[in-house]
Amino acid sequence: MSRGVSDLAKNIIQEYEAKEGDEACYEASMVRFTAQLPYDELSMLDAIAANYGDTRANLVTEILQNITMELFFSLNPHAKKACSLAAAELEAKHQEKNGIIRDGVSKWVYMTDHEANKDA
Repeated sequence: MSRGVSDLAKNIIQEYEAKEGDEACYEASMVRFTAQLPYDELSMLDAIAANYGDTRANLVTEILQNITMELFFSLNPHAKKACSLAAAELEAKHQEKNGIIRDGVSKWVYMTDHEANKDA
């Protein structure tokens, strides 16, 4: 029976270590920046976030992620390709600086290429 407990403990530790590695990679991929906004709009963001038990930072992160996608999809094909390549280059520099191992092509380049192939 002690063997089963040992295996269970080993599995638990392995899961903790994997989760810790995932969180470290996630944190290294995130970037903080400062923005300015009129206080009346900022107070509304705070009120909306609080209404749903969330923080301003989480709400703004969600908003920016969604609007970035909308902006990307509204670009013409030439601008989309140029911005995709520029974003991929900036992303690669950030990953290298933070010791993140690249695991494939940038999502922006992938989406641009996928869309171009779909239209062809």
